[in-house]
Amino acid sequence: KADLYKLAKYSVKLFKKIEDEDQFESWVQAKITKALDYLDTARDYMKSKEFDSIEEMIETLDQFGIVTLNVELSKMSSYRIGGTAEMVIEPQSIEQLVNCINYLNIAQLNYKVIGYGSNLLFSDDPYNGIIVKIHKYLQKIEISDDCVYAEAGVGLIRLAHYCVNNGWGGLEFASGIPGSLGGALFMNAGAYQRSMY
Repeated sequence: KADLYKLAKYSVKLFKKIEDEDQFESWVQAKITKALDYLDTARDYMKSKEFDSIEEMIETLDQFGIVTLNVELSKMSSYRIGGTAEMVIEPQSIEQLVNCINYLNIAQLNYKVIGYGSNLLFSDDPYNGIIVKIHKYLQKIEISDDCVYAEAGVGLIRLAHYCVNNGWGGLEFASGIPGSLGGALFMNAGAYQRSMY
């Protein structure tokens, strides 16, 4: 992780200093290889680690947000169907969300990320994995210079109205779509012959 950060921070500067293109390519390759080795080591560690109890698992995952066990999926879907999820994590910040996803990927745990659940059909069978629910806390919207910044949990209807009320156009088509921004971007939601991209 540290090597990737340094690579991103200093690669342009080093490119200017290193005239030999082959030398620069070798340096970059060495850094990438070292970083991948780190990830492999971390992944092997997580695969070998087994939780001794559900309490230990909750304690570990609690750093990524609010943890709830045995949650009915029907309560997280507009269709009101579905079995139960083994665990739900609700990150309270972007940092927690990123760290949560990174951890779950390295640990190779089953998980799904959901927003409002307005376009999801859950199975009636139990889901033996983790639901990462983002719409409750990731609700920040702000305007900076010529850009509207919105977190993935923001409701699309709320965002469309916010933009209109602040003199921004282009998202009016989404003013009736009952989903989150993250979900809308993931599935390219649209209406009235318009879509997110």
